[in-house]
Amino acid sequence: MKTTFIFLFAALFCVSVFSQTATSVANGNWLMPTTWDCTCIPTSAYNVNINHTVTMTSDWLQSGGTITVNASGTLTQDATNRIIAFNGGTLVNHGTVTFSKIAVLTGPLTNSGILNGNDSLYINAVVNNTGTIQSLNYLNGDALTSSGNINTTNFFNDGTLQNSGTVTSVNFFNNNVTTNSNTINFNNCTNAGTLTNDMQINGNHDLTNAGILNNTTLGYITITNDCSNVDTLNHDAHWYNDGHVLIQNDFSNIDILEGTSTGSFCVANNSSNFGSVLGNFDFCDLTTSGFGFNTGTISNGITYCNFWCWGGVKENNNLYFEVFPNPVKETLTIQFKADMSEKLIQIVNSCGQVVLEQKINGTDEVIVSRNNLPAGLYMLMVSDGKNISSRKMIFE
Repeated sequence: MKTTFIFLFAALFCVSVFSQTATSVANGNWLMPTTWDCTCIPTSAYNVNINHTVTMTSDWLQSGGTITVNASGTLTQDATNRIIAFNGGTLVNHGTVTFSKIAVLTGPLTNSGILNGNDSLYINAVVNNTGTIQSLNYLNGDALTSSGNINTTNFFNDGTLQNSGTVTSVNFFNNNVTTNSNTINFNNCTNAGTLTNDMQINGNHDLTNAGILNNTTLGYITITNDCSNVDTLNHDAHWYNDGHVLIQNDFSNIDILEGTSTGSFCVANNSSNFGSVLGNFDFCDLTTSGFGFNTGTISNGITYCNFWCWGGVKENNNLYFEVFPNPVKETLTIQFKADMSEKLIQIVNSCGQVVLEQKINGTDEVIVSRNNLPAGLYMLMVSDGKNISSRKMIFE
């Protein structure tokens, strides 16, 4: 009986130690008892609640419990190159956390505030982000779900990324699974895993697909420089295109490019095919008809320039009309000089999406309302079924 009592006492003692809590009562140093309601220094196993600005003056390993930074709270380093790591502990951030290096080996990690890893974030845990994460380098090794913002210089995905927010990175590397249902922006991107795009991908420089790229019927991909579809090792890169792609410079297909009738693929400069082009999507090289250079195979179902090369269409005057004012404030007026046949008017935004569409017949003047479209660059497209004319428009 005595042995049993001692055992129960020991168990209760362990529970009391590992469930201890500390809540900030003032701005101050983590290692100062006056910062906390317990008048103590929280150990790495405490459940810590931060409502003030708490400064860490040493590297820190949280091996248990939870650090919760509330909306009014800040957890920050006192100098550059501080490291905070979680291995058995949990981070919940609704405020601001700033360290040079943040590592989460076990989690989960929840962020609805601002998480700053000034130098690097190494996250090998489940992450749910509804706030802002920013770092020079971000390595994701587990499941990252983000409906907020992620801003990095180098983003490396070796786990799964489910993005319904905005990811902006100078260099974006996907080595596992990325699903995008909102916006990914980058300068350069290499996909060596599986990348599925259900909405918008914007590349300010180059894109290399060396894995599987699925651009769905809702997907828009814009690359301002060069693009290639090639796995130089196994030659099994596969690009499925059921949506819309604009390459504003050169494109090279060395492996497999495939799509359906909903897809359009537009290249503004040189295009070459050394692999296989399959399906029945529309391909348009603005410098020539078909591919500029081809030594591979092309399916008989491929069509050429049936789709407008959204965003890459050059202004032309096949259908002579005038548009004013430009820039546009509230309304724009289109005046036709001849041919009163039925026409289709479309306004396309910089993402290639048709944001306004109107049919006209038998009139020489049309007034089009802006309908609260945001400021930016747009393309006005007019078609009579045979010819297409376009004008660049600026909405103030």
